[in-house]
Amino acid sequence: MAKTYDFGDGSNSTLSWDSRETLPYILKTTTPGDSSHLGTHHLPPMIGKGDVIKLNQESYKVRRVRFLYKMESPDVKYRVTKKVLDVTRLGRERIERKLMKGLEGVDDEV
Repeated sequence: MAKTYDFGDGSNSTLSWDSRETLPYILKTTTPGDSSHLGTHHLPPMIGKGDVIKLNQESYKVRRVRFLYKMESPDVKYRVTKKVLDVTRLGRERIERKLMKGLEGVDDEV
């Protein structure tokens, strides 16, 4: 079940028992033709696909969560260096869903 997180008041919600949980998320929009960077924010570590984030009076739906790893040395395992959330403005997500539903019956044959 999707959750809604509201961070418009500037509050930070972080838990720190692992180094990956203290890293902030980089928020990027995934709208075709308009990929922009929404900033770096401390969000709950359990945020996932389908969750809604309210940021500066705008709502965004999480499309994908990515962790970027780096290998420090051959004897050390990989370490998380960045966390990225690919999000879509909530209204845009609804428009894309309607468009995809309308294209389901269209044949690709020419």
